[in-house]
Amino acid sequence: MQSVLAHLEKYPIQVIVTSHESRLLDLDLLRRDEIWFVEKRKSESILYSLEEFNERNDRKIDKAYLDGRYGGVPLFETLFPSEE
Repeated sequence: MQSVLAHLEKYPIQVIVTSHESRLLDLDLLRRDEIWFVEKRKSESILYSLEEFNERNDRKIDKAYLDGRYGGVPLFETLFPSEE
């Protein structure tokens, strides 16, 4: 990913990339304004940036995301309920 971003920086373009890979949520790789989340609510999707959260630069964004700090995390238990 770093090589792709480095290559694209040479051009005056805007690129939108989506991914389900939480390890890309890294402040060494992307700026806060380049990380966006999508929260599904009923029949609409809400987009918001990491910029809306006051996070320290040393925070592990991927871990905080998976812990549910920013929302937008799929609730697998509602899709695949355990059979306990």
